[in-house]
Amino acid sequence: MINFLQTRLLFTIVVCLAIAIFAGLKFADVFTGNTYEDVWIFSRYVFGIPAALAVVIYGAWRAIPILQRMTFPYLGGRWTGVLRYGPPDRQELRDATLTIRHHLSGMSLVLETRESTSTTLAVVATRDPTGTQYHVYYVFENRRKAEYTKPGLPTIYRGVAIMSVGMSGTKTLSGEYFTDQPTNGIAEFKLERHAWF
Repeated sequence: MINFLQTRLLFTIVVCLAIAIFAGLKFADVFTGNTYEDVWIFSRYVFGIPAALAVVIYGAWRAIPILQRMTFPYLGGRWTGVLRYGPPDRQELRDATLTIRHHLSGMSLVLETRESTSTTLAVVATRDPTGTQYHVYYVFENRRKAEYTKPGLPTIYRGVAIMSVGMSGTKTLSGEYFTDQPTNGIAEFKLERHAWF
């Protein structure tokens, strides 16, 4: 598993910068001895500058594709696509939407079809050593909607999807999914709208 933005490295940089700023202020004898003024100076420079830097780096990762390629692409937003399942000679299609919430330390996915909703149990993101291929391993719990429950079939079941991230043009997610029921298939999604928060 990878961090989408190297949070440990970012935290280390921010802490080192704060220490360096504090040492510089102390060396320059900026502190006055007045508690109120010293707290203001400390919070403005020692906390303010590193915090602003962290926000700028995070914003840059979210907005600049080359930074995403160096770490992991930002996938947050609404995706539309299809689920293909059944034998190859008589495959069925089901329209689906996928909503991804993507944060520094992880992501969650909610997949919605006419018949059911799948929610995240676990997500693992990987990038190959060359930094050219990205995968999302998504373990989910699927719950059938009340109007589509059938006697003898479970209302809740679990599965896993292994999806590749496509980065040329519009972002795509595609790959196979498997469930603990006798169903498996192909999931294909295209990014419809980015979510910034």
